[in-house]
Amino acid sequence: MTIYPNIADTNCGWGGWVWAVQIATVPGNSKNRTEGRWVALQAPGGQRIHIVTNINCAY
Repeated sequence: MTIYPNIADTNCGWGGWVWAVQIATVPGNSKNRTEGRWVALQAPGGQRIHIVTNINCAY
C-alpha cells in the first residue's frame, strides 16, 4: 500500500517550516532527504508498520 505522510510545520517550532525530510517505513521502503513535506512510501498491507522521520527545518 502507498502512504502519503504530511509532515506539519508545527514540528519545527515557532517560525520554522519543513524544508526536507528523511523518512522510512519499517517494514517497507525509505526516502533519503526529500525536499518538501510530501513523500510517497510503500508499505506492506495488513501489517503493523512504524514510520520513522528525520525533519530538516528552516527558519
